[in-house]
Amino acid sequence: MNMMLEQFKTIFDRPEKVKKLREVILDLAVRGKLVEQDPSDESASILLERIREEKKRLIKEKKIKSEKPLADIEDDEKPYELPKGWEFTRMRNLSENIHYGYTASATTTDTFVKFLRITDIQNNMVNWDTVPYCEIDDTKLNSCKLKKNDILIARTGGTIGKSFIVKNVEYTAVFASYLIRVIPLTRSYPDYLKLFLETPLYWKQLIEKSQGTGQPNVNAVSLSELIMPLPPLREQKRIVEKVDSLMLFCDMLEKALEKKVKYGSLSAKSVFNSIGNVNSIEELEESLKFIMANFKDLTLGDNAIKELKNAILQLAIQGKLVTQNPDDEPASVLLERILEEKERLIKEKKIKREKALMEISEDEKPFELPIGWKWSYINEIAFVTKLAGFEYTKYLSSSITNNGDVPIVRAQNIKMNNFIDNTKEFISFELSEKLNRSALYKKCILITFIGAGIGEAAIFDNVNRYHLAPNVAKMEVFNNFYMNIDEKYVLYYIMSSIGQKDIFRFLKATAQPSLSMETIRKVRIPIPPLEEQKRIVEKVDSLMQLCDELETKIEKSKKYSEKLMESILKSSFLA
Repeated sequence: MNMMLEQFKTIFDRPEKVKKLREVILDLAVRGKLVEQDPSDESASILLERIREEKKRLIKEKKIKSEKPLADIEDDEKPYELPKGWEFTRMRNLSENIHYGYTASATTTDTFVKFLRITDIQNNMVNWDTVPYCEIDDTKLNSCKLKKNDILIARTGGTIGKSFIVKNVEYTAVFASYLIRVIPLTRSYPDYLKLFLETPLYWKQLIEKSQGTGQPNVNAVSLSELIMPLPPLREQKRIVEKVDSLMLFCDMLEKALEKKVKYGSLSAKSVFNSIGNVNSIEELEESLKFIMANFKDLTLGDNAIKELKNAILQLAIQGKLVTQNPDDEPASVLLERILEEKERLIKEKKIKREKALMEISEDEKPFELPIGWKWSYINEIAFVTKLAGFEYTKYLSSSITNNGDVPIVRAQNIKMNNFIDNTKEFISFELSEKLNRSALYKKCILITFIGAGIGEAAIFDNVNRYHLAPNVAKMEVFNNFYMNIDEKYVLYYIMSSIGQKDIFRFLKATAQPSLSMETIRKVRIPIPPLEEQKRIVEKVDSLMQLCDELETKIEKSKKYSEKLMESILKSSFLA
C-alpha cells in the first residue's frame, strides 16, 4: 500500500485530482468495472422479482400504500451498457416509501424527540448531542420516526442532493421537511443505495431534474424516478466493501498530499512575491525560468497564470521591466509635441477643445516614476469617444442588416487583449460616413464601457472600415503627424491591476454599472519615452508568450493525468 501511495502521489498531486479520483472510483463501481462478476451470483432480475413480491406482501398487510406503476426504462434512457446479471431500475422499486419530513420549529427544550435538520448533517456525520428538539404528537411521530438504514436526501438549497444514511439512532428522532427519506426494502442493500447517491450518474440526473426553478429543488416524485444500475446482491456487497477500502486509500492520499500542497503553495507564493520585488530584469527572468522548470512542483491555483501576467504588467508600467536609456527623448518632450498636435487638430476643427484637467498632484500618483517618465491623463494622449445613444436609436437600430459594407463592433467582440472579428451585423458605408466620429478606420484601442465585459480592452488594427455599437468606446492615440505613443503600451497599462483600478474609480453604481467617457478620459497613465515604450511592449509580448506556454503545459499535464486515472484504477484496483 505504501508503494502504491508513493506512485499515486506523483499523479494525483492536487486535492482536486483526488476528488476526481473518488468520482472515477464511484463511476466504475456502478458500471460493474471495479470488482469481478461471479456467474454463480443470483442475478439482479431475480432480486427485483423478490423485491416486487415483498412490496406486494407489504401492501396486502397494509404496511405500505399501493402506488401507480413507474414507467419502464426505455433503451435510450439507459446511460451505458451493464454487465451480465445486472439490471437498470428506478429508485422507488427498491424502497418502501420516499417521503418528506415533519414541519416544525426547532427548540432547545427537551421534548424527548430530536429534530434532525439539513444543517445537523456535516461531513456525513451527525452529532446527536447538538441536534435540537421539536413538539410532535404520537400519530405524526410514527410516520417520521427515524430508523436504522433510513436514507435522508436534502431537497433544496445549496446542499440539494446530499445524502446521509442513518446507522445509529441514539435518540427518538424525526427529520425536518427540507429532507426526503428513502426507506429501503429489507431485500434491498441500503449501503449500495447510499453509494449510488454519491455517483456522477446520480448527480447528473439530479441536476437535470432540479433545473428550471430560481431555487434548486428536487421532489419525492423526481427521486422516485431516478434510474440506477442494480448488480446482484452479493456483488453489491463486494462493491461497497471495495469502494470503502478505496475511499480510505483516498483519505490517506489526501493526508500525504497536505504537506506537499502546503509546501508547494508557499513556494508558489514566494516565487510570485519575488517577481513583484525584483530589482533587475535578470532577477525577473530567473524567476520566470524557475517557474517554467518547476511548475509541476508548485501549487499553482486556477488564477496563477493571470496573477503572473499581472505581476509582469505591474513591473512594466513602473519602469522595472526594461533598462532606461538616458539618451531617449524624455516623455515631457513627447507630451509637448502631442499638445501641439492637438492644437493643430482643434484649429482644423477635427476635434473640439476640452476643459483642461487639473495637474496630477503628488499624493494622487500611485507610484514614483523613473527619470524621463511623466504622469498624464488618457485625455491628454488620446481622443476618446463613443456612438451616442440617440445616434444608435435614430440611425443604426433600424439600419443593421445581416450583410452590408461596414461591420458593427459590440462588447462581445472585445475580450482583454483580443479583438474577436466575428461580427454578423452590418450597416451601409454611407451611414458610417455620416456618423464618422464613431467609425473605426485606423488603429485604436477599444474598451467596453457598459454591460458584460466592462473594462475589457483590445487593439483594433484593421484595414477595413468598422463601426462602434453603443457599448464600446474607442481611444485614438494622437499619432497623426508623429509617432508619439505605442497603442500596445497603453493597452498593457489598461490591462494592469493599477490601470483597471483607476478605470473603475468613478464607476456608476447603477443597476447596470457603466463608465462614462469622462471617466475614461480621467484615467491617469505613466508615460515613458517612446523608445522605452517600444522596448516595454517587446519585452511584455515575449513574457506573455512564455506565460501562455506555461498555461498550455499545465493544461496538458491536467488532461494527461485525468486520462491516466481510469487505466491506473483498473490496473491497481480491479479485483
